[in-house]
Amino acid sequence: MNGKLDQTTPPPYPSFGNATGFCNRLHHKGDLLAQAVLSKVRGGWVTTLALSGLAGLGWLGTLTADAAELGLADLRCEYLQNPVGIDVLQPRLSWKLESLEQARGVKQTSYRMLVADSPEVLAKDEGDLWDSGKVETHQSTQVVYAGKPLASRTICYWKVKVWYALDGAEGAAAGKESAWSQPAQWSMGMLKPEDWSAKWTSMKPSQWEPAEDLGLGKAGSGLNSRNSPMLRKVFTLAKPVRDAQVSICGLGYYEMFLNGGKVGDHVLDPAWTCYHKNALYVTYDISKDLKPGANALGVQLANGIYNQEFGDPWGFKAAQWRAFPQMLLQLDVTFTDGTKQRLVSDETWKASDGPIYWDQLRMGVMYDARREHPGWSQAGFDDSAWQPASGSLDNTVKLWGVSNGKAISTLSGHTDSVRSVVFSPDGKTLASASYDKTIKLWQVANSKLISTFNVDSSWIECVA
Repeated sequence: MNGKLDQTTPPPYPSFGNATGFCNRLHHKGDLLAQAVLSKVRGGWVTTLALSGLAGLGWLGTLTADAAELGLADLRCEYLQNPVGIDVLQPRLSWKLESLEQARGVKQTSYRMLVADSPEVLAKDEGDLWDSGKVETHQSTQVVYAGKPLASRTICYWKVKVWYALDGAEGAAAGKESAWSQPAQWSMGMLKPEDWSAKWTSMKPSQWEPAEDLGLGKAGSGLNSRNSPMLRKVFTLAKPVRDAQVSICGLGYYEMFLNGGKVGDHVLDPAWTCYHKNALYVTYDISKDLKPGANALGVQLANGIYNQEFGDPWGFKAAQWRAFPQMLLQLDVTFTDGTKQRLVSDETWKASDGPIYWDQLRMGVMYDARREHPGWSQAGFDDSAWQPASGSLDNTVKLWGVSNGKAISTLSGHTDSVRSVVFSPDGKTLASASYDKTIKLWQVANSKLISTFNVDSSWIECVA
């Protein structure tokens, strides 16, 4: 009876120590099992095979360093696999060594990394963004990108190869070269404010249904939650798409839909920040979800912490950023011929209320299924009854003549929504209070700002 163990295959289950043992199942006639004992001798491997139940039969083979193949796996950028929309200008790259035949004592001695702006260039073993050359180091984590400066929306394709050795190997065996890893990629987010051409967009104030009409409060209560806005936009793609990335910040919360399906798996996005200072956005790769011809994007907004109406131990009701839900969205599409197309949030979107007619983070949601819009995020939906969306929401106060309906003057300068306006008894002075906890005094006749006060309240009741 002959038993075979491939001499080029190292033992699959080695244990620790200079004299190591493993078990390898070999199937022969009668399903006999064989046991192999592995010993490390002078930098090589000596494998002794003894068939169980049979005495006096043995086999010797040798496994050298030349037979120890190495693979590279789990390529990561900023600790993530193929991340989308990162904003680190010099990302950190990492990979793992993977002994394909489970040999022990394998260590990296050098690496070479290629980064290209297209998979075609990378496939030629070229890096037009960065070719690190051969770098002698054991480092395989947090290798800082040191290539050409990266711009917003750049998609980077990369791969790596290493040189390695088995512990104790000498000469040529100490400088084995691996094959290239499988390609990985990352994309850059929006790196500069001027890279955004989108506008903050929401419903027009006239489209919000007063809270008291919903039975949630009474006039003068200050309860100002309204219907959660639904926004949609139809656009046409005339060419095959190579890649497409959409970035969105929806305050307080958003859910985005494309052609009837939800984009991503996120909920309660974006994460909470001090919204009057900064807000987070999320980027999605929707290249495979777009189709030739008409497409439709839909966004559902909600209050979240951005418009917290009820008191809580953390005082979010008095936060400086109070305002109605709104979004900032930008879609950048690159076609296979290299041309580009951009879609942004602005007044050309359509807006409507919907089934979520009241929501507060800690008080729940009121949902009326009779107010649903089936198919609202699909291109074929009839939105003729929807209204144009409101563009950038400014923070100005306009004074209007009651008798003639003409604007008397415009007051600006608040960093957030104005909550209350009060006139002095003689009508010559006006005070406006904002959610940013500032009170501004104005001369009504010429709209001149007299003074600004920082206070602990966002409400004012009288002006002396």
